[in-house]
Amino acid sequence: MVECGGSLTSTSFGVSSRTCRNEKHRPSHRALCYTLSSISYRGSNSFRSSSGTTRPPLDIFLLRSHALPLPYLFFPSLSFLIHISPLVYLTTLRKFADDILIDATNSLPQFDVPLSGLRSYLSDRPRGATMCTLLLSQPTETHLFEPSMSMPNLTSRPTFPLVLGLSDPEHVFPQLDISVSSLDATLDDSSGRNIWILDFTSDGKSSGVVMSQSRMRDIELVINPLSSMETLSSVGMLSFGSGSWVDLLLNPSIPISPECYTAFYVSPTSLHPPLQLRLTAPEEPGFILEKVPVHSMKEVWGVLEIVREQCWLNETLLSCQWLPEGIKLNPSDDQSTKEAEIDVTEEILQSVLQGTLTPRKIPVNVFIPNSSTDSLFESTDLESITKMQKPRVIMSSPERPPISGLVAITVSYDESRPRGLGVEISGAMGADLRVDVLEEICRRGGTMSLPGRVWVKSVES
Repeated sequence: MVECGGSLTSTSFGVSSRTCRNEKHRPSHRALCYTLSSISYRGSNSFRSSSGTTRPPLDIFLLRSHALPLPYLFFPSLSFLIHISPLVYLTTLRKFADDILIDATNSLPQFDVPLSGLRSYLSDRPRGATMCTLLLSQPTETHLFEPSMSMPNLTSRPTFPLVLGLSDPEHVFPQLDISVSSLDATLDDSSGRNIWILDFTSDGKSSGVVMSQSRMRDIELVINPLSSMETLSSVGMLSFGSGSWVDLLLNPSIPISPECYTAFYVSPTSLHPPLQLRLTAPEEPGFILEKVPVHSMKEVWGVLEIVREQCWLNETLLSCQWLPEGIKLNPSDDQSTKEAEIDVTEEILQSVLQGTLTPRKIPVNVFIPNSSTDSLFESTDLESITKMQKPRVIMSSPERPPISGLVAITVSYDESRPRGLGVEISGAMGADLRVDVLEEICRRGGTMSLPGRVWVKSVES
């Protein structure tokens, strides 16, 4: 089930059913949990060796490695922690700092946030922690899947950059043979009709994950490659003016679809003038991901990778309070601005002419590239279809006077980087900028503050 443009519709990914006829290929739930815990343990050890830390940071592990399996977190099932916001990470880091010694002898993966405290914190389903649950469910009428066709080389997902030898973690889930007659809707439901699904709604307690259309296509490519290729060109035409996926994320309760959103970022230490952020909503429909049918751990890992990338982008945008353009943030601010515009002195005029005037605010344009429209004139061969498009946020602001021009800052999701993200800057002539420092700022939730920090460094140099 996905929600598109505010209306609830039922969508089938067209996943083909896979029958496991050999009993030896039917691993128990306990064996599956043990296997996944072993993968996480190997990943944390590899990350610990490469980073030189005894306990690797949990947030970086989730960005660079894979989702963290948490068996029996809510009920007898297998849950996954996909992504955590900077606020959730810092909260758990400080809250459970004294519990590190409790997990010291544990054979489970070790992080700077102990798993015992993490499980206790996640049991309340906090906002900013994206989780899903693998469970058995009865299919709906749309879940009439075609016979499966294994195409392991069609997509490069999932990837395990921190764990070698797990590029193809095929692990087929046990299923019973289902005859054609048993798919008749008039027949009574039976246990043989149950399918494996990834539930992103916490058993109906949350609405799901806001996803862009391009990443919904990526999910379809993972779980049903042939169906995705056949319907790829037509899916992009089914928006019906439903607006942007950003509307579902930032403006879900108001029935309007503005072209832009605005927000203010004020430096906690007043290092720079307030940033007036202007976000242009991408022309790409949005969906709310609730449940995805899966048949193997390879499909699970692939889907969770895509959701993780979207969650990083969502949390980056949610770090500011956005309003549709045209709505006044504070009427009193407008009055003070008018009074300031009236009181123009000779000193202010000279500082403007000399380029030394400190502005009351710095305009920043925020743009999110749309992979589906950016590749409009590219080739449509198999390589371009299966190419992974990493999420990015592009910000542009004026150079600090007296230098003219624009500064462009690109923050991208990149699991190959030490912190799971990369920062590129174009412009800012003469500014002494350290990329690792900027990446750490983004990791801590300060992505939207980068234009102000670049502005400060321009005068220091």
